[in-house]
Amino acid sequence: MTELHGGTDRIALGPDIYVQAPGLVGSVELAERAVLGTRSGEEAATPTLVAALDRQDFAVLHSLEIAATPVVGVGPQANRGTDDRPLLSLEVPGVGAPGPTPDQIQVALLADEEGIVSWHYPQPGSMPNLVRFDVPADTVAVQELAPSDGTRGLVSIIGKKLLSVLVFPLIEAGAEYIGQKIAEWWENNNRPSGVRRFIGPADGTALTPIDGHGWSRLAEGRALLFVHGTFSSSHGGFGALDESAWGTLSSRYGSRVFSFDHPSLSVDPHANASTLLSFVPPGIQLDVDVVTHSRGGLVARALACAAPIDSSPIRVGKIIHVGAPNAGTALADVESHAKFVDRMSTLLNLAPDGPLSTVADILDGVLTVVKIIGCNAVGALPGLSAMDPRKDWLPELGQRQAQPYTGYAIGSDYEPKGGLLKLMRGADGVADRVFGMLPNDVVVPSHGVYEAAGAAGFPVPAERRIGFDRHESIWHCAYFGQSRTSDALLNWLGG
Repeated sequence: MTELHGGTDRIALGPDIYVQAPGLVGSVELAERAVLGTRSGEEAATPTLVAALDRQDFAVLHSLEIAATPVVGVGPQANRGTDDRPLLSLEVPGVGAPGPTPDQIQVALLADEEGIVSWHYPQPGSMPNLVRFDVPADTVAVQELAPSDGTRGLVSIIGKKLLSVLVFPLIEAGAEYIGQKIAEWWENNNRPSGVRRFIGPADGTALTPIDGHGWSRLAEGRALLFVHGTFSSSHGGFGALDESAWGTLSSRYGSRVFSFDHPSLSVDPHANASTLLSFVPPGIQLDVDVVTHSRGGLVARALACAAPIDSSPIRVGKIIHVGAPNAGTALADVESHAKFVDRMSTLLNLAPDGPLSTVADILDGVLTVVKIIGCNAVGALPGLSAMDPRKDWLPELGQRQAQPYTGYAIGSDYEPKGGLLKLMRGADGVADRVFGMLPNDVVVPSHGVYEAAGAAGFPVPAERRIGFDRHESIWHCAYFGQSRTSDALLNWLGG
């Protein structure tokens, strides 16, 4: 164990491992190499997180346990961030082939005693062949906690901050650092496009591809289509839907229920809609209602305005927008991607509501974006950029001629508590760091589900929308586990 004294000394923890911790008094020690360190011999991360890291080829190189409290009066020589906050700096040996295009990349993962998870990315080291990670020193200080309720999420620690350095390989040695290519590789292998019979959202094994007879069966009457959101899949995104509600909907639609699984990072929603239309055999005409989640709402809107709309093989009757970013989300800004993955990682840790497949689905996508940021990959991700309110994609969608569908909306104003409050609010405890004062479900601003800057069919009228209040604590990935959502779907669909 090494003592921290609040100064800016560069302290050796092990061979070529150094830490500077200005403003912190306490101790730091190298822990047994494990995901996010260990606590009394127990891994601090759950099997869900461990499995996701393994699927994405992350390996732990170093783990630090930090037990420190802040002091005032840090000198001007301290390394500071852009907001002038003193930074804790950790330097570790570089790995992989040397040179400007290494074949392995390191990232750091910090977990605190309130369950907040944040990712940190490599900086130039102060010495050759070292990689440096900078973490705001005040985020590493241990806070006094209220008694625990005994629950734990993906990460659970008490009284210490855990800082782990992980490494992952590039897709191929010397690969070009383009974020879209990294996302495309992962999605081609893990989120390929496909249209399947959706036998039951809770049974991911029952997703069977649609053949020629299946398409003809879907065309015998109005069908129900499910379109998932960012990072997700059909069985993950809708897996929490109540079984009795599911059975009723399936009966109403004569079992003509199907889902569209698709990539959500490497291509935009127009490309998703075009791919879906390409699956429909010649001579088949479908009339569909669409249940969407998150970015899936944009895919459904793109489907409704795919040219030429008069001869489209899919006619859209209703679109249910559940947490859809119809007015965009600030988290889709390429400069906010780091905030996006921190927020999603923490939410999946503290609020894993619904089936485990939902958490696992999203974790894999989050880790893919971590890789992209860690590689300093250039360019935006088309699937996320489409949700950026500062870009042209959403206004262009709103100006397109669309089929005359009927829209419905379900949104939420989520009130954070505990660690989530600390994550989402600024130092004054009032302003959300990403959305300002706007109500939001942690990912999408509440009003943006039923408003779309003058687009046809918006705003969705009050009688066709539901809003979860703050006291209900419903965040972006928890909608389909709620009875109000099931009731709304039954009121709006198949009647």
